[in-house]
Amino acid sequence: FSDLLERYCSDLEGAFDARLLAYDITGEDEHLCSLARLARELERWPEAIEFEGGIYDRAALSSPLDEVLSLGRRLASLMLEHGSEHDRAHAVALLEDLDARAAHASLDDDVRAELLLQLAHAHADHGDPTLAASLFKTALEVLPVTGHEAAWRGMVALWRDALGDVESAYRFQWTLVHHDPTCEDALCVVVDLAEESVALDSCAAELTRLGRERAGEDRVRLLWRAAMIYDEYLSWFDRALDIYTELLEVTSGDEERLRLERRRAFCLGRLGGRG
Repeated sequence: FSDLLERYCSDLEGAFDARLLAYDITGEDEHLCSLARLARELERWPEAIEFEGGIYDRAALSSPLDEVLSLGRRLASLMLEHGSEHDRAHAVALLEDLDARAAHASLDDDVRAELLLQLAHAHADHGDPTLAASLFKTALEVLPVTGHEAAWRGMVALWRDALGDVESAYRFQWTLVHHDPTCEDALCVVVDLAEESVALDSCAAELTRLGRERAGEDRVRLLWRAAMIYDEYLSWFDRALDIYTELLEVTSGDEERLRLERRRAFCLGRLGGRG
């Protein structure tokens, strides 16, 4: 009857009530899974958490570890996103328990790392930031950067803001820059962190190196940023002048060339007219 209400009448509330009655009578796992799904679709989060918890508890008794980990991580995500403060604390404890199980099993490194990453996010938001920082580092040393860029950004922010370790945040940010040197957000952050950690000279040198390895607009964008560090932050006008001169050789747009000529003239003026 529940299936009919859901399929033909689009009556999810009615289907939920009918399925709940069937579960109360039979206690069958099939009804529990349907109740969890319907509760999520209806955004009845306390009930969704309750039923997902029931599914996990049953699986934890006898199911294979990979299934237990999958169900546990799904329950933890639900509690972290939609649960009460008590639920969120329970989610952190659940993930820690799952990690303890995983640590003593023969799992692929990336499976354990994904679990550690979820635990890191949970601790960053609802637990221990210092532990979260360590967990992020451990997990991201295993996982590829592609697909985990947001986690790297979260780790950088955590080391910078929660732990106050700007130097480590700066080192981690370079992973994102090397992964995609054309990402403007990543470049802005690495320059900000370089300024905070008194590393602008090495930052400009690395941006120059990366720029000269690339072509076209990517080359221009990276060299521009390096030149601006030398020019505006460090007042190393000779190095800025060399890059502006190099950029003039590969820049064709009138507006950009005019901008380069002005910056080059400014540097020449500060150097006493050399060149």
